[in-house]
Amino acid sequence: AKVCASSNINLSLCLGTPRRQKFEFPPCIMTSPPPVQPSADYGDGTDDPIGGERIHGFNSTFSVTETGLHRPKIVTCIGSKANSYRQLVKGEDEIRQDAVMSQVFEFVNNLMNRHTRTSPTDGQAKAPVQSGFAMPRKRLRLVTYNIIPLSPASGVLEWVEDT
Repeated sequence: AKVCASSNINLSLCLGTPRRQKFEFPPCIMTSPPPVQPSADYGDGTDDPIGGERIHGFNSTFSVTETGLHRPKIVTCIGSKANSYRQLVKGEDEIRQDAVMSQVFEFVNNLMNRHTRTSPTDGQAKAPVQSGFAMPRKRLRLVTYNIIPLSPASGVLEWVEDT
């Protein structure tokens, strides 16, 4: 999406006076989910059980895209480990279908990864033979990004640079 260079808007003008709410463990950054623990052991709740990056704040300005019917907003979330996460915030836009398609793409990526790693005969990846020469397998992957529907008509998407 194109971003209008002169569209930096002060976030506090849109949100009003910030109300600081104290959380023992602030929410995780939506577009950067914490890792899943294979053991399913997330502790007893007295310590930060996941160790993922959490929301520390937001940049004071945001941008409005030049494209899109409802002009999505680009905000920058600052994490508890000082990393910045650009996010596209959409309102009045159906993104639930996008989220489902992203899950389908992840499933396809898993299938392609599994197919390139195994062979039906001995478990080792085999290169296809064409004209008597072995060709190396290419690791194909669909680019995916996190999509979080917040309601039937709004949501937050992970910003992908250089797209």
